[in-house]
Amino acid sequence: LLVNNSVGVEFHLFKQENCTVVNGIDRFISAGGHNGHQSPDLVKHFATDLGFEYMQAWTKEEFLQKYERFVTPKMTDKPMVFEVFTKIDDENQDLKDLWSIKKDDSLKAGLKRFAKDALGKEGIVKLKSFLKK
Repeated sequence: LLVNNSVGVEFHLFKQENCTVVNGIDRFISAGGHNGHQSPDLVKHFATDLGFEYMQAWTKEEFLQKYERFVTPKMTDKPMVFEVFTKIDDENQDLKDLWSIKKDDSLKAGLKRFAKDALGKEGIVKLKSFLKK
């Protein structure tokens, strides 16, 4: 699974001290301009040239349509690369949501709520079935 956020989003997240004290993060720290800017072809060609099966998803809907293939417990003919494209704002909001889970909530309850929001009912059913195997 390759999470392609284009600009080293880990350096931009709200919990990172460097995002508020370093000018030019993209240029000097997260290699802005040197990473293909979420090219739909860069990793695809690299992976397929090496003989990998390649999948990509740009939206949650695409991810949900394709992830079962990626997590199949069956032996596949080729190794796989599943490239998922994300945006800084979305990742930052997701991190804020995780941090905002109330301390008095149990970890299990918080994770269940997060999973339900992320996967939806159908995804939860499929995940439970997968985990039982």
